[in-house]
Amino acid sequence: MSKIWSKTRKHLKSMLCIELRDRLDYHYIAYGSDSHEGCYRVAVFLDGKELHNKISITCCHFYRTVSSIAENIDEKDVKEKSQVSYWRLKDEIKEKAEKKANERGRFGLLDFRVAYELFSTLKIEECIKHESLLLRFLAIVDRRVGKRTLNRLNESVKSWPKWLQYFYSLRVGVKEEKT
Repeated sequence: MSKIWSKTRKHLKSMLCIELRDRLDYHYIAYGSDSHEGCYRVAVFLDGKELHNKISITCCHFYRTVSSIAENIDEKDVKEKSQVSYWRLKDEIKEKAEKKANERGRFGLLDFRVAYELFSTLKIEECIKHESLLLRFLAIVDRRVGKRTLNRLNESVKSWPKWLQYFYSLRVGVKEEKT
């Protein structure tokens, strides 16, 4: 993904609102030398500091997070509490656990790829209302979203997860600072 990543990053940076363009950044980080054995993540930085407590996009840690959340969803469906494999979870439990992980700002690398593809093809109005929280994040910091659109979102933002509210308030705060 490293060759594709440079184009992806360049596109994401070019779509950032002007006020955040020099403050917000994305990095693709690979751990391990073997592409099949390594761990990959996309990191979001604000003013040079990684926002891992707000948003986390990884391959390996995401599946562990979902598995641990799944343990608490329906104990009767989980046989071994100590080590539940993501791939062995029932689809219904997996979906619930992934949704809870997403609400906590935890995403898989595939989630990022899908969100980016949608971000690149959908209208910005569709992106900002989409059920994908990651897609909404990309739309909130997008330069095509103006002050009026942000103000119209004010009521619905209250139902968003805290991490997404953080980026909304960051964007609204940036807009207010400029005027």
